[in-house]
Amino acid sequence: MAKHPEKAAEYTKRYEENNAERRKELRAISRAAYAPRRLELGRALEEKNRAKRKAQADARRASMLDRHNEKSRRWRAANLEKSKAIFKKWRDANPGVMAMHSAKWRAALLQATPTWADQKKIAEFYEAADGLSMLTGEWYHVDHIVPLQGKTVRGLHCEANLQVLPEAENIRKGNRHWPDQP
Repeated sequence: MAKHPEKAAEYTKRYEENNAERRKELRAISRAAYAPRRLELGRALEEKNRAKRKAQADARRASMLDRHNEKSRRWRAANLEKSKAIFKKWRDANPGVMAMHSAKWRAALLQATPTWADQKKIAEFYEAADGLSMLTGEWYHVDHIVPLQGKTVRGLHCEANLQVLPEAENIRKGNRHWPDQP
């Protein structure tokens, strides 16, 4: 038959036409017999590739989040007044959420304040921030160099961990960055 492929194709076609029901039954039997094995192979393959697929999904998610955050940052920079008005409206509509965040911050501050911290020096940082805000007309914040509520590290509320920063820079920094961050 290898010498005459046309004849072989014709024979196969005729055989399948004449035995369509029988071929259908055989395929069903074969599927049923091998279904557990196919299921087992599928699970093994899924398990083998799980870590790879998770890494790919995490990378995709991080990339999308980075693009979204960058787009949001650019929009807020271009629409500063509108952005502030939107946040003020949300803050006024969600006093419970704001109270929760405030309470969480105060608790973290209390927990992160060591007994040896110099309260007078800490107060000087807050006075300096208020003074700069009044002098320049721009808001200044007292920033914790190493964040109190960072994801990987938590700093202390003491004079060695404080600095005065412009509001925009402090908000941009958030809980995500500190000097010599690994």
